[in-house]
Amino acid sequence: MRSIHRALAGMVLLSLAGGHLAHAQPCVVPLVNVGPTDPVHGFPQYYIDSTNTALQPCLDVVCNPALGLPDPAAPVSFPNNFPIEVFYSRAIAKMTGPAGQTGLLVLALEGSFFNGTQVIPGDQIVFTRMRVRATGLTAGGTYTVTHPYGVETLQASSLGVINFTRDTGRVALQFQLALTGDVGPFLQFATGATPPPAGTIGNPAVDQTVTGSACGTNFFRIEGPGLPPGGMQTNLFNPVIGEIAGVRLHHGLVRPRARLPARQQHDRLQRRQRLYRG
Repeated sequence: MRSIHRALAGMVLLSLAGGHLAHAQPCVVPLVNVGPTDPVHGFPQYYIDSTNTALQPCLDVVCNPALGLPDPAAPVSFPNNFPIEVFYSRAIAKMTGPAGQTGLLVLALEGSFFNGTQVIPGDQIVFTRMRVRATGLTAGGTYTVTHPYGVETLQASSLGVINFTRDTGRVALQFQLALTGDVGPFLQFATGATPPPAGTIGNPAVDQTVTGSACGTNFFRIEGPGLPPGGMQTNLFNPVIGEIAGVRLHHGLVRPRARLPARQQHDRLQRRQRLYRG
């Protein structure tokens, strides 16, 4: 019975404080495959998008400086020193309007645990997240939100706030559910002052433009009452997280990278940290 409740609760989770979702026009090309479950941490070894890019969970501070280990000074270990959330892909955009309005966009393919607070074997989930938050809007106003994976029509609350989240795939061990969520293809670094660290597709710490939207909408825009003509918009994302899991092959398969011995993993991480710090 508990597993049934978990499944029903987690397939698609909508959260909207104050307003309501009026309409959605998705522009997502679904992910095409999920890799085998890793025998150590219990999450899929990779996800593959329609461009045959495979990303593994980011478990080092090179691809995610805010990794969130219980003991940051110790190596990653499961379950004793493991983050409550890990990212295969994550892109965040923030902006401010002319009258102090704010906008936040979060697009992610992430792993976590169904209970939400503890690292528990057998509780692993992977889900896509599309989140829009905005403040300083017109109370009850209807707004059009354009982002790399589609267009949302959302209504502001009586306080002029939008707080919308759509998660897909929040069911323990049902990792295939995330394939048809709100992420795909993966967003990747396009331009910016600092290129991504080696082995990654984005920079986790600086502003950058991205590529990957199937509709060419590699930006975040909010249009509606109280905003100037054309709305408020940004094409800068920070962070962009994604660690490459393997190499692209013409027949569509991905060869995951071999796991290095512990000493070599440590040396590799040190080299990448020096590269990232410049």
